[in-house]
Amino acid sequence: MVNSIPKAGTFLVIELLKAFGFQGEFGREMPEDSDELEPGRYYNLQHMTREHLARPSHRIGRFVNEFCRNPVVFMVRDPRDVAASLAHYLSVQTDYHLLQSYFSRLSPERRLLAVIEGDYPVPVYINRHMRFSGTIRDLFLAYADWIRHPLPNTVVLRFEELVGPRGGGGERVQQQAVWEAQLALHVPGSPAQFADNVFSTASYTFHKGQIGSYRNDFGAAHWKAFESLPADFLELFGYGSADPARGRDRLWRGFQGEIEVHSVREHPQLVEQDYRNFNLIAYDGKVWGAAMAAGPIDFWDTEACGRMLADGRLLQAATVEGVRAAVDRLCDREATAAELAVLRSQLESLASRVDELSLGIEQLRETVTSDPPPDKGGQADEPENRGRRNTAEPKRSHARQETGAPDRAEGSRPVPTRPETCACSDARGEPPARESAPLFRRLFFRMRRLCGFAWRSMGLKAAPRHSPNRNGGR
Repeated sequence: MVNSIPKAGTFLVIELLKAFGFQGEFGREMPEDSDELEPGRYYNLQHMTREHLARPSHRIGRFVNEFCRNPVVFMVRDPRDVAASLAHYLSVQTDYHLLQSYFSRLSPERRLLAVIEGDYPVPVYINRHMRFSGTIRDLFLAYADWIRHPLPNTVVLRFEELVGPRGGGGERVQQQAVWEAQLALHVPGSPAQFADNVFSTASYTFHKGQIGSYRNDFGAAHWKAFESLPADFLELFGYGSADPARGRDRLWRGFQGEIEVHSVREHPQLVEQDYRNFNLIAYDGKVWGAAMAAGPIDFWDTEACGRMLADGRLLQAATVEGVRAAVDRLCDREATAAELAVLRSQLESLASRVDELSLGIEQLRETVTSDPPPDKGGQADEPENRGRRNTAEPKRSHARQETGAPDRAEGSRPVPTRPETCACSDARGEPPARESAPLFRRLFFRMRRLCGFAWRSMGLKAAPRHSPNRNGGR
């Protein structure tokens, strides 16, 4: 694993690991607890602080195990060179630094002064778990535990020792640093063979790659601001008045290759209670979601756990977020199934009512299409009515002649006369009774209510009863 202070030469270490034969991705984010770390690959911790390890074991247990079993190469650099490189980097990096637009408008002198004094309008993005806002001293003290209390699996390399002659360093010192990395990672071979491949300008974060390049950037204001800071961080990282080789020897003597601490989950640990009727439990390197209705669970009974996993009473994932997502999916499926069951019962009820309506319509059709019974009274009166109509017309004509009313002129339109009886009326002049009309009306309104019920059951908006015609009427 690779870690470093920001702008301290991470790319140099990665080029060295590539020369050793390790595979990996430089810009990849730091590994999470759910990631499976593969042998033969390097992983960039992306400027991780030691505080990242101080998290609950169920969230970071697997990562802690991998971290303790593998060596970590930690890179440091002169804080003044780090300040100069960081000021340039913030002015050109557009991928994930919001400060680029702000720093690009500043002069080079003002950028460097802002980094030394910590004059940031918003915090600097370090990684997805860390933001930084402070002086250059505060930045280095955030990584002080890597030097003050070195871990047994950590080997510390210095930029000034690893950069080699192309970066202003010495060839012998560079080969010594490469040899220390070979011992820590168990890589055979000649240090001189690997040292030639360390220095590279291909990184998009590369600025100058030279030792002491800050001397060309520091002015009087920068020296004044830097010297106003306490010098404890310079002494701690070996860039003060003390001999840096003495501190490096102390760090190397403490290197053991691994840490004898592992995150072991011997007993189930309750992580979260009653998350959508599930308890989240950390056990055996996984996070489990147990349905509260299932009661106590014996994780040693693998057969019972298998049955519960099959019927959805027990869920598992690598992280807490993963098991929460599994619980959400299960609850959503159950809610959807319940809604479908309600809708199915409503549709079945609607189907039965439609069957009843269909039967009523068939009965109505039979009633309408059947022949009406003969009306004997109407047949008996029909000759009499005809005779009455025949005798009434001459009387009306005779009355017009007596009163002197003029007869209808020839060729004029005849005046219609209203018959006393017609084929569609009875002897009293009233329409015959229609016994089927009330039944048809009841079935019509019942059908309309059933259609409205069907629309509401499917969650649709009811259709309008009338549609306006072209002229706006109904």
